[in-house]
Amino acid sequence: MKVLRGLAVIRATLPIQAPVPATTNDHNRLRLFSGSANVPLATEVARYLGLDLGPMVRKRFADGELYVQIQESIRGCDVYLIQP
Repeated sequence: MKVLRGLAVIRATLPIQAPVPATTNDHNRLRLFSGSANVPLATEVARYLGLDLGPMVRKRFADGELYVQIQESIRGCDVYLIQP
């Protein structure tokens, strides 16, 4: 254990599999999407949860603006976008 400015930092390892199923039925689905900053992290989180990353289109315009379109219905879902 390391102490940084009075705070204890404890390192823990994650179990290989998620402790509970990520989805229970079609009406209460967990959906996971990745921003462009760290796709490998989002892929690893999805693998840990037993999910696939949701399909989406990302385009960057010449002026730096970003266009994002999710390519599936997410109505009624719990949706998370990983963008660290």
